[in-house]
Amino acid sequence: MIERFVAMMDGFEREPAAALARHRGHELLRVAAGQRVVDVGCGTGTSVGELAAAGARVSGVDVNPEVLVVAKGRHPAGEFTEGSAERLPFPDGHFHGYRAERVYHAVADPAAALAEAARVLAPGGRIVLIGPNWEMVGVDSDDPATERAVLGAQVASMPSPRSALRYRNLLLDGGFTDVAVEVHTALLTGETGLPMLESAASAAVGTGVISAERAQNWLAEQRERVARGRFLLAAPQFVASATRP
Repeated sequence: MIERFVAMMDGFEREPAAALARHRGHELLRVAAGQRVVDVGCGTGTSVGELAAAGARVSGVDVNPEVLVVAKGRHPAGEFTEGSAERLPFPDGHFHGYRAERVYHAVADPAAALAEAARVLAPGGRIVLIGPNWEMVGVDSDDPATERAVLGAQVASMPSPRSALRYRNLLLDGGFTDVAVEVHTALLTGETGLPMLESAASAAVGTGVISAERAQNWLAEQRERVARGRFLLAAPQFVASATRP
């Protein structure tokens, strides 16, 4: 199971648009060499490794202990700790930079997670939030009704699927300054997008939204599109940045 998850994450992070949003987020952190950064929801540690290579002192946090084993093996320069966005195992004002990518949609209370971000950031520290608004994800399909059913089931399974659209107001309401938002649309045209669709289709079947046969037919169409070079998944990535006063 973890191998499949890691392969999916690796594939997505290699996509040009995903890498662009990630690297833009690094720029917006404005972290100098030697300063401390926390990467919440660090996954396999891609950003931890990149920021550490630039001279930052980076702590990666994730709720999944298995993925942290992978991260530690790949990025020995980073420090990795099990924890959640709502309860970070660090003292007040410990970091100069905070980033969370594709995390807040999985958090029941994004405002509480943001309050925790403010707690661990030092005054003048920078925050960057990156993620898609899941209701805006779309897939080219000959069966748009099933596409909507599948993606709708995925959205329904998330605690906060609209969190990326809320980044700006969350930051403003949380007392942050210099709030800015950019959007970089990820366009997946190969097999990288299939695992996400398979997971979404499974959720749609499991909740009774569509039948297993209908889901398999739709997935077969998407696999055939990949084989013919006709697959397209579009996911707008919101990149929000701000400063802790």
